[in-house]
Amino acid sequence: MAEEKKIRVLADRWTYQDFLSFMQASNTGNLEMQYSLVERAIVAWDYDVDLAGPDPMMELGVAESTKVLRTVMEMVNALAEDIDYSHVKVDFSPWKTRTFLEFDRARSEGKWVKVERMLHEVASIEGVSDANPLSMENGMRMFTAVQKAYERLVTGKN
Repeated sequence: MAEEKKIRVLADRWTYQDFLSFMQASNTGNLEMQYSLVERAIVAWDYDVDLAGPDPMMELGVAESTKVLRTVMEMVNALAEDIDYSHVKVDFSPWKTRTFLEFDRARSEGKWVKVERMLHEVASIEGVSDANPLSMENGMRMFTAVQKAYERLVTGKN
């Protein structure tokens, strides 16, 4: 039996925009973009391919590259399921309904820079500024908090 190769990934290596691009690539079936983004999340692996070399994912066998892709997807799913957004403050008062719809449209059209800028208009995490790109985790926290706050407004369960 062959030894199981280990793949180590770290969510901190992705920005929120990387994460959103990865999800969009997943939804549209853009494998080339997925593999390109996966490389950024990998800290180390037990494959003979040099991770620091050019296009390391392209040098792996198909079975190996799909295992790497699956490992990153599992990391994303685990993070999304367990994300704690309780410390995110959401205040929709700066927005009109038109602005909320603009935010929703930007999200659906993949305009990630705009989505991130707009998140900062209504959501905040202490110590996180809009001067730097959001980390994947903080972006997920902020987006989830905005989504849940909107759901509470719609259902009247404030």
